[in-house]
Amino acid sequence: MGLAKKIGENVFWRGLYLASLFLINLLMARILGAGESGQFFLLINNLALIILVISFCLEAAIVFYGASGRIAFNKLAGIALLWSLPAPIIIAVFFWFGWPPQTNSPEILFIMVYVFSFLLINNFSGLFHAHQNFSTGNQVLTLVNIFYITYILVTSNFSFDKNVDQIGNSLAVQERIKWGYFITVFIQGIILVIVSRTRLSLKKWELPSVAEMQLLLRYAGQSLIANI
Repeated sequence: MGLAKKIGENVFWRGLYLASLFLINLLMARILGAGESGQFFLLINNLALIILVISFCLEAAIVFYGASGRIAFNKLAGIALLWSLPAPIIIAVFFWFGWPPQTNSPEILFIMVYVFSFLLINNFSGLFHAHQNFSTGNQVLTLVNIFYITYILVTSNFSFDKNVDQIGNSLAVQERIKWGYFITVFIQGIILVIVSRTRLSLKKWELPSVAEMQLLLRYAGQSLIANI
């Protein structure tokens, strides 16, 4: 498959993924209401900043050294997974110092899973891109989003009639929809890890050498500074 066709597939599936994400945001805003959805997405935005710092932009280094062939893909996969594992512990430290305030135990658990899963998505999407596979990652993300959209519509008895008050859903329904958001990201991350073994022919995962880790961290650090 030519590079132009691969890029075309990436544009199509990426566009479809972004469209599904936009629909999810609209549905949640309609169901949760302005106040509740605003607080929820404020939390997501705050977590995005934390994810940026924790990830150290490792996905950028994975793309660069994977595409150049300077570091083997099985080693990049190994560090992509390992780098994600301490994330829940780091998030637990934030909660220990009281951020975000007024957070209960179930929320803490879901947020820890969310950050871990998002790191998996970032790192393994980078791995696919380095392999010039621009469609598989977006296909996984899009299809799982479609299942979540279906879940929202069924759980909330959603009506497209603008005169129907969707905010009237019970608190329990709203909570299930919010937790479903975190679980959706977790499923996406796990599927990407599983699919990478077959699509990228990763038979034995290893970790980069010390010298290779230095290269990865140096490049990732430069990318982090550029993003900040």
